[in-house]
Amino acid sequence: MKNKKNIITYAVLMFIPLIAVVAAICFLPDEIAVHFGLDGKADRFGSKFELFLFPVISIILGVGCFFMAKSASKDENGGHNNENIVMIAGICVLSMIAIITFYTIFLSIENITDLNTPSFQIANILCFVMGAMLIVLGNIMPKAKKNSIVGFRFPWTMKNDEVWAKSQHFAGIAEIISGVFIIAASFFVHNFTAAIVILGSDLVTTIVCFIYAYRLNKNAE
Repeated sequence: MKNKKNIITYAVLMFIPLIAVVAAICFLPDEIAVHFGLDGKADRFGSKFELFLFPVISIILGVGCFFMAKSASKDENGGHNNENIVMIAGICVLSMIAIITFYTIFLSIENITDLNTPSFQIANILCFVMGAMLIVLGNIMPKAKKNSIVGFRFPWTMKNDEVWAKSQHFAGIAEIISGVFIIAASFFVHNFTAAIVILGSDLVTTIVCFIYAYRLNKNAE
């Protein structure tokens, strides 16, 4: 790995949920809210040890992204762009898992069973973080070299180097715009609405990039 700071940040974020859960487990009630409905109210309760699911997910995803980064670097001759992009994307994902872990611990300690109770809601936080993540990825996406793992990969982008380069540049701009929109929406959305905003924005971005890449390929033929 070329960027050691990324590796250190990545490793720390991967194990933060485990450290947080181990440190908090003794202070939690035996039974905690482990699932919330669309209305923001707890609809299932379980053992506090179910919190260890977060560090398990974090470590599995962390290890998976690490090997994906190594694999992506093999498709690039003499560079580390693809590898760094996957690592940064992994850092963003691990950051979200860490935030969810800390928030869940907070809810458990305070014995909160209604997500509308806290002054700050996880939906708003995740919306903001997701938007910031898209802005970061949008800035580095144009640097992606053609590979089988990272980037906007459609059949026609993989056939033509010029179509690939222009598609990644366009996708980067589209992701930045989507990220700005999601961040703006994070100050107004609540609970299930946040998921609709994120998924809807991602879907629109993907469709627009799909059409752009397809038209590029048709013009190149």
